[in-house]
Amino acid sequence: MGKAGGLTTSEALARALPMALIEPIPGQEERNADHLLEEGAAIRCNNLPAAAWKIAGLVDDAERLVRMKDAARKLGRPNAASEIAADALKLLH
Repeated sequence: MGKAGGLTTSEALARALPMALIEPIPGQEERNADHLLEEGAAIRCNNLPAAAWKIAGLVDDAERLVRMKDAARKLGRPNAASEIAADALKLLH
């Protein structure tokens, strides 16, 4: 993965997928990237050539990959749409 936008990030987290973030766009993507890095669910690649090296290192480190998957799982909200719909329906009653 390369984007740290809201939709891509939420989809990846819902599937407990660790992310490799490549050159996040300043603003929202940078803030998302910072949060994912702080929580341990992503690695940052400052450019495309570095991405291959960093991702290869991650694939070779099974323990770190498991930790990143666990971090992504904790951040993910796979049932968010259903929860929002249920909350909205409660407001109607």
